Amino acid sequence: MSHALTPISVGPIQLRNRIAMPPMVRLSPHVAPELVQTDGLVTDGLIEHYAQRARAGTGLVIVEATCVDPAGRVWRQGLNAHDDRSVEGLRVLASAITAAGAVAGIQLVHGGPQADASLTGGLTVGPSEVAPAVGEPEPAELTSAQVLLIEGRFGEAAARVADVGFQFIELHAAHGYLLDSFVSPIRNHRADAFGGSMENRMRIITDVLLRMKASLGERAAVGARISVFNHIADGFGLAELQAMVRILQDSGSDFVDLSTDRVLKNAFGTERTMGQLARDATRLPVLVAGGVSTPADAETVVSDGHGDIVCVGRAMLADPLWTERAIEKLTGAK
Repeated sequence: MSHALTPISVGPIQLRNRIAMPPMVRLSPHVAPELVQTDGLVTDGLIEHYAQRARAGTGLVIVEATCVDPAGRVWRQGLNAHDDRSVEGLRVLASAITAAGAVAGIQLVHGGPQADASLTGGLTVGPSEVAPAVGEPEPAELTSAQVLLIEGRFGEAAARVADVGFQFIELHAAHGYLLDSFVSPIRNHRADAFGGSMENRMRIITDVLLRMKASLGERAAVGARISVFNHIADGFGLAELQAMVRILQDSGSDFVDLSTDRVLKNAFGTERTMGQLARDATRLPVLVAGGVSTPADAETVVSDGHGDIVCVGRAMLADPLWTERAIEKLTGAK
C-alpha cells in the first residue's frame, strides 16, 4: 500500500490521501492571468483551475494567497477576502473543490513590506522601517494598535472563508510577507510585545491562530506556513526551526506547513531533511513543499518521514492530472 495514498487526520478534518496542491499565485506560463479579475474576485476559469486538480484525486487543494486587507495587497490579480464582495465567488470555489472529493483549503496573506505600493495607495507597512531588499522602499512601522487591527483583519477573513466552506485555513507566515517579516530579527527591531525574543516576534502569528481557534472551533483546521530557509542569513538554524514549530503547536495550530528550498535536501549540516527535523519537534502533521515533482519522490517523502503530507507545486500547476497519474503509478493501476 502506498504511504502517500493513505488517509490522514488534520485537526477536525480528514484527507483522503496525503497529496496536496500548495498555495500558488498564478504567476506562471501554465495559468492565464485573466483567471482572476483585477479586483480579486473569483472567476469561472479559476474555479475550473482548482476543480481540475481536485477531480484528479488530490487530497487537499489549498487556494492561493488571499489578501485580508486592502493595505496588504501584493498582486493585482490575486484573490481578496477582505470584504463581503468576495463571499459568493469563494463559496462556489470551495463547493467545487469539495464536490470533487478534496478538502478545500485557503491561504490568507497580508503583504506588509512586500505589498505592491501601486495597489495600496503608495504606502507599505512592516514591523520596523526596514526595506525588504536593497533599492526597495522602507515600510512605515506599525504601531501596536495597528498590529492588533491587522490581527482582527485576519480573523474576519478567516470567518468569511470558513462560512463559505473552506475547511483548512492557513496563515501565510513565509517568504517575507507581513507575518514572516515579524519573525525576522533583521526586519523586526521592535522593543514592544511583538519584538525581541522568538516568542515575541511570532506573537502576531500566534495571536491570530488563537483567535481563529476560538472563533472557528471544529469547523476548520487552522495553522501556518513558515519558511526557515530564507532566514539563513538572519542566523536561523535547527534551533530556530524547532522553536518555531513548538511555538505553533503551543498556540493551538492544527498543522505546520513547511516551505523548503528542496524537500529531500539535507539541512543545517545534518544528514536529515528540514521536514524530518521539524517532525522531531512536534506531534502536529507537517506539510512539506519544495521541488517534489515525481510520484516516486512523493512516496519517499511520506514513507521516509520527511513530511506527513507532500505538496506538489509546479508539477501540478503544469499538469492538472498529476495526481491521477501518480495514483495510477503508485497503485500499479492502468
